Amino acid sequence: MTFVVITLPNFIFTWLILQYTFVLILLRERFRVLNEALGRISSAAFVKPYYFRSSESTLGDVITRNLCLIKESHDDLYEIACHISSLYSFPIFLVISVFCATIIVSAYYFVLALIPAHRVEPFIIFNSMFYIVMEIFPIIVLSFGVNKITNEMKLTAVAIHKLLTRSSLNAKSKTQLKLFSLELLHKNVSFTGYNIFALDGTLLHSILNTTATYLIILFQFGQSNGKPCHDSID
Repeated sequence: MTFVVITLPNFIFTWLILQYTFVLILLRERFRVLNEALGRISSAAFVKPYYFRSSESTLGDVITRNLCLIKESHDDLYEIACHISSLYSFPIFLVISVFCATIIVSAYYFVLALIPAHRVEPFIIFNSMFYIVMEIFPIIVLSFGVNKITNEMKLTAVAIHKLLTRSSLNAKSKTQLKLFSLELLHKNVSFTGYNIFALDGTLLHSILNTTATYLIILFQFGQSNGKPCHDSID
């Protein structure tokens, strides 16, 4: 019964977070490939005439066509990223909220065990540590995943501006790059929990601050009653 009530929901919540992270990793790899393609254009290693029709005889035509293909692929990836962010936004908000509340409770019993005045069973100490690790680990993995894909998406603009500095590009290619760069200014994918909190590294900072704040409140409430909060509840 304990497994069904506690462990099974935690397993489902953890799997949802890890599933979201795996999707972000796959999406980040697609953006990385596009950035590498832009880098190969910049180094002139990407251009190989037999990839394209014979009518595209000049180097400028080949570069322009490559830029159009990369831009189209980036537009598709951007739409996919927006859909993924929207799809997981509300479920992740619920899961993170539940995990945050559980982390606060587990941290309270763990800190309570470190106070000599309170006698807590070793099982409660181990159980609290286990739940803290089990719930904070997927959140850490998700935060790192969001940070990586966000940084990878920002590298696209860096690669475009680096490519614009090449004097060998013709006017048509530079126009394509400027339009591409302008579009990136208006494209911003935010991976959030229902637009309430970001899922990047700041999420860990927010959880830490929230946990510390509520621990102080719980211990102050326990001291005002002359006994720990869990004794008051009992």
